[in-house]
Amino acid sequence: MFGPDLDAKSTQYKRWGLIKWIWLPYRKIFRHRSKFSHGLLLGPALRCIYLVGIILLIFIGINFFIYNYFGTNLALKMINAGKAGISYIQILKPYITLILSGFFIGAAIHTLTDKITSFFKNIL
Repeated sequence: MFGPDLDAKSTQYKRWGLIKWIWLPYRKIFRHRSKFSHGLLLGPALRCIYLVGIILLIFIGINFFIYNYFGTNLALKMINAGKAGISYIQILKPYITLILSGFFIGAAIHTLTDKITSFFKNIL
């Protein structure tokens, strides 16, 4: 779901189902197979940063709506809850490392496969 082909109408893009629209700006910003989407380190890092940015924008929008219509600052409540959540991050650190490793390795395999396939297509 987080592979390099999120910059095109691909299987990875379609797997996002009803929320695949969050990847539309990404598709407009990066052309297919550019060093920014298919780079071994840069590609996965940019996708992580992009997704976190989109989640933050959605959260800010929800917070703005709740604050203006209900007078409750959801962000402050979430920050206080997040302080307790930091201890969970320490517990989950090995799993987060494994997830990120899989994320980067999967993207690297995809990129290398693309490059090898393109190389042989050019030869033949």
